[in-house]
Amino acid sequence: MGTHPKNGEIGGALAVYNPASKSKTIRRNIVPEQSIVSLASSGGYIYGGTTIFSNGKNESQKT
Repeated sequence: MGTHPKNGEIGGALAVYNPASKSKTIRRNIVPEQSIVSLASSGGYIYGGTTIFSNGKNESQKT
């Protein structure tokens, strides 16, 4: 699953959970200062979509 940060922060993480072993792996900053908003798998690869927006605002719009 992908995540986005709370409002006013930048970056996100990719969390991978293995139900068979009940283990989790968390990878932060796969794409620096971007949130992971979509994931799809095909042919043994995982493809992700990212965004610079956090709750509707990007870094340049912060006040």
